[in-house]
Amino acid sequence: MNKRLFKLIFLDAMSMQDGQSALDLSPDDIKAYFIKAAKEHDKGLSIPFFNSDFFGVTNAHNIKWANSRLTAQPFKTFAQPLRLKHIYGNHKPLIYIACTGPELRAIKPFANHAKANKNWKYLELNTGHDAMITIPVELAEMLQSLK
Repeated sequence: MNKRLFKLIFLDAMSMQDGQSALDLSPDDIKAYFIKAAKEHDKGLSIPFFNSDFFGVTNAHNIKWANSRLTAQPFKTFAQPLRLKHIYGNHKPLIYIACTGPELRAIKPFANHAKANKNWKYLELNTGHDAMITIPVELAEMLQSLK
């Protein structure tokens, strides 16, 4: 076991169980959109990127900066089932940081699960999904506090 890994931190993330994919757990309309978009984009290899404002980036400079760096996301990152050999966290502390302003509909169930589950420490940031762009200092401070 890796002695350097002390905890797992999920930042506004999906947390599938063994054998599940992100696509399996996505709302039906989102699942259908991803499949259709991937087929039309490059015959199913990847999903075209969403502009950063979809993920809660509101500052015009940050939108331009982020959008210029975006690329399509491989479809299998959504479609391939997760395979776990151990329980979540492998007995390490589990921390979930939810981005709540605005929340992404597809991710909210995972945040709610972490919030209601005694095995997770649950925290929130009042920003969109791309906290590392919208509030980098606050995110860094929160991460530093979790030492």
